[in-house]
Amino acid sequence: MLSVTDGANLLDAKSWKKNALPIFQQAPSRHVFAPGHNCFFKSPNGKEDWILYHANSQSGQGCGAARQGHKSLPSKRMAFPI
Repeated sequence: MLSVTDGANLLDAKSWKKNALPIFQQAPSRHVFAPGHNCFFKSPNGKEDWILYHANSQSGQGCGAARQGHKSLPSKRMAFPI
């Protein structure tokens, strides 16, 4: 994930800092493998920002038919604002 400080010039590439670790990582103890792409959207009532992403529940499933359904989490659970 990339982030900038408040007031930084968003057009200056040097203003952006990349996190050392990915925000989404596999967690075998919780059956989360290969977290994939995501999107952000508003909750049905428009009061929360949500993130939608997918992941496999077992190792080696790949991107085929075994892919698990989508999960949505309120972004407020994340340590970073959208």
